[in-house]
Amino acid sequence: MCVETKMLDENDELLRLQSRFSLDKKGNCKWKFVLIKRTDKMKTNLKSLLKRMLTMSLVLTLVFSLTNTTFAEQETWNKGEISSFVPSFEHQTYESSEWTKSLVDLYQLNWYENPSRQVLKGEFMLVQLRVIQAALERQGLTILSVENEILNFKDNDTLPAAVQEEAKILKSLGILSGTPEGYMAMTNPIKRSEAAKVIATFNNKVLSINSIKSPKVFTDTKGHWSEHNISIAYQISLLNGMSNTTFNPDQSLTLEQTLQILENEIGYGGIRRVDIAKAMNETFNVTVNTDLSNNIIFKNSYVKYEEKMKTYGFYKMYDNQSAKSDEAVTKAEALKLALSVTLNTDELDGYSEKDEEYPGAIWVNYAKTMGVTKEEINITNYKDKATYIDVISYFEACKVLLKKDLPVNSVEVYLKDMSTYKAEEQVAIKDMVANKIIYLLTDNLNANDYIFKGQLNELAVNYAQQYNTIVEMGEQINKSPEKMPSNASLFPYILTNIDKSIYEKPFFSRDHKASMTAKDLYITRKETFPQAKYISEEFFKDILNIDYRTITVESFKKSLSRYMIFAANDKSIEEYVKYVKENEVIMKGNAQFQSPVFYYDGVTFRTRLKLDFEVINSKTNENLLYPDLNDSSASIYGEKKYTIIVDYYLASSTGNGNMYIVKHELYDAILDKENCRITKELDFKLNKTSAYPGDSFAVFVSNTNSAENFSVTAPFYTNKIRFYKYKDGFIGLIPIYAWSTPGKYQVKATNSQTKLLTTLDVEILPKAFDVQYLKVAKSTVAIKTTNNSAKDQVYFDAARANPIQEKLWDGAFIQPVKGKITTEYSATRYTNDNPTPSRHLAIDIANISGTPIMASNNGKVVLAKELIITGNTIVIDHGLGVFTSSFHLSKIQVKEGDFVKKGDIIGKMGSTGYSTGSHLHFAIWKDGTFLNPWTFFENDPIEFK
Repeated sequence: MCVETKMLDENDELLRLQSRFSLDKKGNCKWKFVLIKRTDKMKTNLKSLLKRMLTMSLVLTLVFSLTNTTFAEQETWNKGEISSFVPSFEHQTYESSEWTKSLVDLYQLNWYENPSRQVLKGEFMLVQLRVIQAALERQGLTILSVENEILNFKDNDTLPAAVQEEAKILKSLGILSGTPEGYMAMTNPIKRSEAAKVIATFNNKVLSINSIKSPKVFTDTKGHWSEHNISIAYQISLLNGMSNTTFNPDQSLTLEQTLQILENEIGYGGIRRVDIAKAMNETFNVTVNTDLSNNIIFKNSYVKYEEKMKTYGFYKMYDNQSAKSDEAVTKAEALKLALSVTLNTDELDGYSEKDEEYPGAIWVNYAKTMGVTKEEINITNYKDKATYIDVISYFEACKVLLKKDLPVNSVEVYLKDMSTYKAEEQVAIKDMVANKIIYLLTDNLNANDYIFKGQLNELAVNYAQQYNTIVEMGEQINKSPEKMPSNASLFPYILTNIDKSIYEKPFFSRDHKASMTAKDLYITRKETFPQAKYISEEFFKDILNIDYRTITVESFKKSLSRYMIFAANDKSIEEYVKYVKENEVIMKGNAQFQSPVFYYDGVTFRTRLKLDFEVINSKTNENLLYPDLNDSSASIYGEKKYTIIVDYYLASSTGNGNMYIVKHELYDAILDKENCRITKELDFKLNKTSAYPGDSFAVFVSNTNSAENFSVTAPFYTNKIRFYKYKDGFIGLIPIYAWSTPGKYQVKATNSQTKLLTTLDVEILPKAFDVQYLKVAKSTVAIKTTNNSAKDQVYFDAARANPIQEKLWDGAFIQPVKGKITTEYSATRYTNDNPTPSRHLAIDIANISGTPIMASNNGKVVLAKELIITGNTIVIDHGLGVFTSSFHLSKIQVKEGDFVKKGDIIGKMGSTGYSTGSHLHFAIWKDGTFLNPWTFFENDPIEFK
């Protein structure tokens, strides 16, 4: 493990405090923590400095002088009143009160003052210093000290002698600078912005924590004097915002927030909870268990390398496919990993794992063939553990032999055991150090110790990123926090030559459950990324470079057939070539894959491309590109030059798994349609112009990739009309209430981008419904109460809360059972002597008890349960917000979560719940409205003729 901290000597020269964790040959953990020098001169200065270091003590005096009375009158602390956001794990964020409560238990902590009180500047600076001092002292190392530093503040005498020595250290580090008037002002409350400066300075001079998160500017920190410090504190995850958007820079830091900051420092510079407990005891009026034994030394240190190993797919090279940091490594595994990282592959062409004599044998043999190793690794010893020097040698050999364009560099290193390594091993060490693949953490490398996966993960990831082995030749992985996009976690890596705004453009998604981010896809199918780049760039190279004087049907078809999953259609090719010649179209352009933006939208793969093209000549401005002919609505090219970003369609062949282009209109794939200067008007269609109450109108909207780009309203329907992605557009059903007034109406469709209003004329036809008089036993009537209805409704609401976003049904629905129709849809019912009628919004089909009931169409069972009023009940989600319900069954023969097909038996007819005899109550529900089942039996409700 590499942990490095930095400090300055009395000549302001940089010293490094470094630590290393390793396994010896007996498998025991070794932890070393020493100060490293750069030159012989610096070595002499350091020795001189160490001789002058003093042991710090008696630090409680300041604490009592600062805190005894200042906050005596604070209100009683109430957990939860103070809320700040603390580091999150993936998408889960914990509020401060919740986290602090767990820390109170963990530290066995007792507050003797208000933990939500303001922390003083002196307290915060000192507790930070004392944590580091405690970590050094606990490990038997020399604590930080300084000589010849002068405190020249006007309020020096307010500090006890022991604390003045600590203040000198703080001043030498640049943490204590004082006010413009010349005061330390240690007793002033510290603002969150000032705390961020202390954290940022300590990190720069001592802790050296690498950025964990992408840069972020809060809404209330832009232009603030401490904006840079706040950004650093946020990136290293020590001090976060009070919300996702605000930081409150001028709000005072609280005691509980200070504990959270210290907790996040565990693992850096060898800090443990026992060190924090000691420093808290010395600085604040609390009691903390200082006997805590905390082995979480490596918090966040190796986790990121484990995650990168998974992202890059390198974890597969370990026999158990685990990159867990504390596991040992065999020589065969180390060789596999060195080759895999260098070649960016998890399989060797021409080799088959079924022929392996032992795990990793083909990789070992390949390594021998290429000269990476001369060791005799075979079936008898392939499980032998690898040492650190083995790994360094393997990776260096791979670089020299397989990446010959990479130079071998050298830098002076200071190792007591350097002479114990072979000449070529020394060259490898110096090259690795020069290129920041490994770090010299002590004055002994101890490279003959067995390596563990944490070290190897770190070396492998550094090697891959430094030498850019996981990207195309000439591409560089971005390491600058300033250039990192806010959604960097969605990608396996970020390139320097692509602007972060390109990465931040959202992905298309047609099925959220099945979709995969670029990072997800890289983990599972990284071998397809080069294919995606080649296929998509070459395809657009052919369709962007068009010249009516030279194009022929044969040549154009031959070009496209190389990239498309299905052979280019002869007729469409002929039409396009004819169109180009008639309109004398000449275009030139280029396409560049925006690596690694390649993802799965749930239906097709998408590759992000930057298209630069120019219309040099054309008699028309419509449908200039071949994909435009795939859509009935013309694409209008109003300019001559274009630079657009598209997420174009690819599919994977079921035969060989290779990627191919899927023909789609270009406009649908454009990400920034509002500014691309290629236009289309939305197309609104109705499946019919007249219908009866209880029926519905289907509306299909095309030429848009988002339902947010339009709205549809109807005067006869008061609820929101919901739209779902369907085919190449969006589909919505407008229910017609059973009690709707017949007449002519206008459905209004509005393009929210152009504000263009389209009116569609429809008519609701008159229809008479039955009237029914029932005599029901009082005992049965007693079941149907408001209370019982509410209890049942809870289950129906839950079942319909998250409708499936795709169409599951196929064609018209079927009548679920044969029998006598005892009550029609929308019949008006009078029960007993009740003068108030009810409307029956379903159909009742009677037959003998036990008659099989069928699924009316394909769908997913979302409710299968006995309820009070409806008895044994089944609800099926057919997608797009359409649900069917079957009530009063004698038996349920499916369970929730089952997918059923049209005609499948789901239960048996009965008379359970509020029922006067064996029958099926069958209903169809859409967005809160029950529709007439007969209209669904006659036709597919979204069929367009």
